Amino acid sequence: MNVRYFIAVYLLIVGFSALLPVHTQAQDKQEQMLEHILDTIRKGDIPAAEARTDSALAVYHNFDKAHLAQLHTLRALLHDFAGNQTEVRKHFRLAIELSPDIKLSSLYFSPKLRSIFDEERRKYDSNGTSVKRNELIEPEIRYVPVKDGRVDASLRSLLVPGWGQFYKKQKNRGYFFSAATGFLLASATYSLVRERSARNDYLAETNLKQIDERYDTYNRYYRLRRNLFLASGVLWSLGFLDALITPEPFLENGKVALHLRPEATPQSVTFILKARW
Repeated sequence: MNVRYFIAVYLLIVGFSALLPVHTQAQDKQEQMLEHILDTIRKGDIPAAEARTDSALAVYHNFDKAHLAQLHTLRALLHDFAGNQTEVRKHFRLAIELSPDIKLSSLYFSPKLRSIFDEERRKYDSNGTSVKRNELIEPEIRYVPVKDGRVDASLRSLLVPGWGQFYKKQKNRGYFFSAATGFLLASATYSLVRERSARNDYLAETNLKQIDERYDTYNRYYRLRRNLFLASGVLWSLGFLDALITPEPFLENGKVALHLRPEATPQSVTFILKARW
């Protein structure tokens, strides 16, 4: 078997293996963010803790529900330091809605805060709402769980290149993978036809002076066909991995979007630029 096929198989194995620690790495980052916030609270740097918590809540889609609930409990704690009891109750309600079994640590939360938290938990009814509808006075934040479409998208890209990207509303990527893979497959098919024709010409050739020339033509199309099919398989696999790994973008009408987000720390202020296409 040609060494290029071994390389292609190796790349696929590495790609699938790389998926295994993704969830663990994401959880580690979430834990680190929570620990950074707790560290600033322990140091008494409340403004920095507020800035970090608000920055984390601004990108809530990067957190799972359990860690997001913990962020809301910490934001409630910080609001308690400022004496804003309305916000304390609001963030407690959001935490309970995200994770009904969440518990507060007595190390950071006073008996008074735990009592308020327990009161909000008791309001949590069987329908999964932490406040009665007639008690709503002002608009409330609500988190709507959205199904992760990456698995369905990857299955589609496994069947048809680019289909998964279109499913995730990533039109530019969808056009790229479908057009590029289609072009490579069409070129490989054309090379296969020419290869077979050249092979027949080579086998039928009786003129000794033309045999080498016929063989070179056949060998050229043979190598071209193999390389094109190999490139098609690699690109098809990359489209599958892209559909499986990359999250669905928060875009309108599938347009290219640039996001500039500040992130404050006690030592510095940084800006993170993200591009989605």
